[in-house]
Amino acid sequence: MCDEKRAWAVCEAVRAARKRKGYTQEKLGKLMNRHPSYVAKVEQGKLTMSLDGLFDLMDALDVDANTIIGARVTTSSAVAPSIDVMLSQQEEKTRMYLTKVFVGMIEEFPG
Repeated sequence: MCDEKRAWAVCEAVRAARKRKGYTQEKLGKLMNRHPSYVAKVEQGKLTMSLDGLFDLMDALDVDANTIIGARVTTSSAVAPSIDVMLSQQEEKTRMYLTKVFVGMIEEFPG
């Protein structure tokens, strides 16, 4: 069982991803072939999603698992959030700018 902090992070990530798409709980539920109360319960931490639910959610929101479960990558002894998670927390204009800068850095990187 995961700890409460991680569970709430998932709830918040689901809500944030839904709102970024401009979806209501009703619309997201419909896209997932689930009742709107399913989405509400997930966002409120009253329901744990199955893997099928997670895949349906990712498909409906067109996001990857990192966006929803906040997957972490390890750098030395510290744990840092993935780039996808950090970008998903930014406003659209900022996200587009940072993506452009990052792509430019990759294109210029020697090797």
